[in-house]
Amino acid sequence: MYPATARATVKILERLGHEVVFPSGQACCGQMHVNSGYIKEAVPVIANHVNAFDTEDYDVAIAPSGSCVASVKHQHPMVARACGDKDLEARATAVGAKTYELSELLVDVLGVTDAGAQLAPTSRIGSPTTPAATACACCGWVIGSPGCWPPCRESTWQSCPKRTSAAGSVARSR
Repeated sequence: MYPATARATVKILERLGHEVVFPSGQACCGQMHVNSGYIKEAVPVIANHVNAFDTEDYDVAIAPSGSCVASVKHQHPMVARACGDKDLEARATAVGAKTYELSELLVDVLGVTDAGAQLAPTSRIGSPTTPAATACACCGWVIGSPGCWPPCRESTWQSCPKRTSAAGSVARSR
């Protein structure tokens, strides 16, 4: 959807000395299908994604979208399991294990803390946040939707165990 983001991702990785390749069969991860409740319809999309990345040719798969990475890591195996496809579940789990969001790969895996980027003067870096105790598993989807993390799905925004809000800016789902 945003080709400039993909180009910037490639530029960063190549600047750091990494070879970037794009599997010919790669396409959408299928997150919007799952998040919208179209589980069975998501299976062929997920299978296509797994087929593109389930190869020894790639050390890692990288996406600049945290929600897509979360879908690959968590939703893909869950959907395959729910549909009874144990082979797809195992392969999706393996692909998810080597899939990273760009900043996660840079900082947590490669130890890069300076990729040469400069923050815009409007950056909110340093704004205080209040993370929920279990924020690490938040799906980031609208509370109550079919794709939402189950404990959040049954809650309201105020009682959601996953929400994190920056001081002074709160997002509410209606």
